[in-house]
Amino acid sequence: MKTFECDCQAHQILFFESSSCLACGRIVGLDDNFDKVEPYNLDETTGQYFKAEEPEIRYQKCDNHADYKTCTGMVNLNTFVPVEGKDEVLCFACRFNETIPDLSIVEHIPL
Repeated sequence: MKTFECDCQAHQILFFESSSCLACGRIVGLDDNFDKVEPYNLDETTGQYFKAEEPEIRYQKCDNHADYKTCTGMVNLNTFVPVEGKDEVLCFACRFNETIPDLSIVEHIPL
């Protein structure tokens, strides 16, 4: 299993499924390049997230996380191109999911 590390003082181990750092409490997510899980800071004014080393690039949690807690992907809002006719903000992986269980049925969420 591949692990990652938070950049906080404790260097907490992070996993693909991690949604926050247990040591520092920051939100963590899979970056838009899908190569690492890393921490994000919240801009409380806008509700958007950013990486400490690149504060000008803004991120949003994938709608599948925000709505169903089923994805840890982060969406780079500077490069995100919405799909015509859809008002969802999905990460790179979730954009390819055409057929998924009906997530309005609670029992389907773990699927």
